Amino acid sequence: MKVLILDKSALLQIPDVSGLPNLETLSFKNCLHLVTIHYSVGRLGKLKILCAHGCPCLTSFPPLELASLEQLDLSSCCSLESFPHVVGSLGTLKILNVEGCSKLKNFSPLKLPSLEILNLSICESLEKFPPLELASLVQLNLSYCVRLDNFPPMVGSFRNLKILNFEGCQMLKNFPPLELASLEKLDLSNCSSLVSFPPVVGSLGKLKVFNFKDCPMLTNFPPLELASLEKLHLLNCDRLVSFPAVVGPLGKLKMLNIEGCRMLKNIPPLELTSLENLDIRNCDRLVSFSPVVGPLGKLKSMYVKDCKKLKNFPPLEMTSLEKLHILSCDSLVSFPPVVGSLDKLKILKVDDCSMLKNFPPLKMTSLEELNISFCESLESFPLLVGSLGKLKTLRSSRIF
Repeated sequence: MKVLILDKSALLQIPDVSGLPNLETLSFKNCLHLVTIHYSVGRLGKLKILCAHGCPCLTSFPPLELASLEQLDLSSCCSLESFPHVVGSLGTLKILNVEGCSKLKNFSPLKLPSLEILNLSICESLEKFPPLELASLVQLNLSYCVRLDNFPPMVGSFRNLKILNFEGCQMLKNFPPLELASLEKLDLSNCSSLVSFPPVVGSLGKLKVFNFKDCPMLTNFPPLELASLEKLHLLNCDRLVSFPAVVGPLGKLKMLNIEGCRMLKNIPPLELTSLENLDIRNCDRLVSFSPVVGPLGKLKSMYVKDCKKLKNFPPLEMTSLEKLHILSCDSLVSFPPVVGSLDKLKILKVDDCSMLKNFPPLKMTSLEELNISFCESLESFPLLVGSLGKLKTLRSSRIF
């Protein structure tokens, strides 16, 4: 027999399986009453897949001497207090999932040279790690390990790592220098004690997605090379004073979202030739944008709201723009100077910009919705060049 499935059974213990030396897959997931596992499970030399997901009464595991194991799933074993003792190494293990083991407190030292995916999310009691050797690691998920205060000590580099997730690690304060040359996605959201960005050895030249949300202690970033970045989210970083110093262009960036960064004063010159969505909100001290290097020829949506001190925009070339919202920007005096036309613009909404005085002449032949409201200082209605044959909705209140 090579496969034994005991899922959702009423077993209190996994019996002796020493008579099944050829077993390659053993699963007993969602055994809600399972308390103990016979030691023979840990001695199945040909076992490749071991799944114990969702066994809430299981408090311990027998020692593991599983030379052929490739996948180990202990997720949602919410009473498990320690990781199984490993006899020798788990040299062939590729996937280790311990998600949701909320009472898991510690690990023994592990040598996992073939491990590619390590999921330790929602291990709420986990505080520290022993040294781990993870030379082949591709994905590391430590999200919502709320008691983890330091980055796990690793032997060697993270040269193959593509996804790194520390979302919700509220006690995490800092990182050691990291070599992350292959990293594609980085999530450090809700790390409320994080003071500084991880020191990076080399570049982040392959990083595509960068999430930084609710990091109120973070004040700045080191210079970063982000040539492949496609999405950048900086949200609710209350003490962030300056935008990340970017080395080289952001030529592949498609989405830029800056929200609730109340100390941020300016955005440096950026090359954003691939940008499609620009969203800036609740940046109370943002005074101005620096000139954009090159056109914003692919920009489709621009949303600026509650930037109370923003006075002006640089000239912008936005020939693909479809949606433009400028809301509650109390200090804005003039509409963004537009280079060329806005022929593809479908929605224009300017609301509660009490100091706005004028618009330049605008050509918006595709416009479907126009809303200009609560702009009490506006001297005249915008001069619209060309036809408005596609206009469906016109709203205007408390202007002039």
